[in-house]
Amino acid sequence: MEAANFKRLSIWLASPILASLVIVLVYHLAKNYRFDSDAPLANYPTPSSLAEARAQDVEHLALFFEHERSWTPATFALAIASYKRLRSVAASMSDAEFDLGVALVVAAANNGHTKIREYGRTPRYNRLPIRGHVFGDGYFIIRAHEGYESLLGKQVVAIDGHSMKKLRADLRQYVGGEKGMFDKYLPYLLESPQLLHAAGLSSSPDSVSIEFIDAENRSEYAVFDAPFPSSSEQIARSYHLLAPQIYAESQPQWKSLHSTEEDMPRYLRAPFEEFQFVQNERLGISYLQFWSNNDSRDKSIKAFCEESLDSFRENPTQTLVIDQRFNGGGNYQKTSACMTAFGESVQPDGRLYVVIGGPTFSAGIVSAAYAMAAGGDRAMLIGTPVGDGLVSWSEDNLLTLPNSGIEIKFSTGKHDLQNGCDDWRDCHWGGLFSDLRINSMTPDIEVHLTLDDYLNRRDPIMDAIEELSGNR
Repeated sequence: MEAANFKRLSIWLASPILASLVIVLVYHLAKNYRFDSDAPLANYPTPSSLAEARAQDVEHLALFFEHERSWTPATFALAIASYKRLRSVAASMSDAEFDLGVALVVAAANNGHTKIREYGRTPRYNRLPIRGHVFGDGYFIIRAHEGYESLLGKQVVAIDGHSMKKLRADLRQYVGGEKGMFDKYLPYLLESPQLLHAAGLSSSPDSVSIEFIDAENRSEYAVFDAPFPSSSEQIARSYHLLAPQIYAESQPQWKSLHSTEEDMPRYLRAPFEEFQFVQNERLGISYLQFWSNNDSRDKSIKAFCEESLDSFRENPTQTLVIDQRFNGGGNYQKTSACMTAFGESVQPDGRLYVVIGGPTFSAGIVSAAYAMAAGGDRAMLIGTPVGDGLVSWSEDNLLTLPNSGIEIKFSTGKHDLQNGCDDWRDCHWGGLFSDLRINSMTPDIEVHLTLDDYLNRRDPIMDAIEELSGNR
């Protein structure tokens, strides 16, 4: 009798636990299905001609309209128009022209997360033996293959007779979202003669003429002819290439404006570690930097953030700097509580500076917003505008075209940092109960990195912060 009662009691106690586990499992399965599911793979017969291959790709591309969820009536109509034009001429296009035709359709969504995956596209086309970066005062060469070192530090002002202003204007249509996003992806387009030719901006897919100016404002022309080094070399984002230690050992045939990392400003010293925390007691400044919102190779970002918070609370300084300028995203839930705690831990008469820039994106923006919201009147944004708006769509997934191999990242979940997001049909469920609200992510103090700053190993943002803190 006692055994039977014990069995009934065990079942009675276990039932709520099992029910809870089932509910949690169903929730995560439903969430993953709704927000984290790639598009179905194509299932076509092997094409017998280029025309058939293109027709299959265009037909499969139609899934983009169904899976992308950031649409407005205006962006949807624009994308449909671009799609119809592409369908009518796809068979006659070169590979690069077709790639850009697909990019026009995708960019019409005008959403930062919705794009052609550049790491998949770039290796398919040729690329010049130089690598540039968009500084506050222009587009300058920061890396060069052996034999082209004389171009380091020079500004690109025209390609095949087209000014940088025209190049930027014409290439803008292939990248949706904010200016910061465009600046991030511009090098992948500018540095490929094949893609420039497909866009009607160079006379040949295998050769371009570039006009440079040097520090004395003297013009110089250089003609680049195929063959070029592998387009997969130095493929990292240009802001990563600012750090000379990246590729220094793996690709020594490429030269940088700086030969070593010695004496580089603090923000360029730890790209491999993903994050760093240092304190300068003499200046009364604590500095916390994130290159992404993901775990590093040997440490979780959550553990690092919590350890750094403990250190700051044990030894608080008047000035706290949270540098998110290169944080391109990841999982904001790993740092949201910590960013809030950092903002709340600033001294009553202290100051919090949150550093942002064009590469600040996705979870990087959210993390910065949490710190700003918690810091209140003691917090200031410094740098340049971030790469996305307060209202955005993310949780990107892949749609792959079967023959060209073009990979399209589409977006499924809405985030609204200004008003909150409570519509379960559109909003990502992870943010339905968030109380984060912020009115603006426009810098309170706008500071741009110039080539001269980089050449002289200065960080103009930290210089401004030190001056504001009375340490200069």
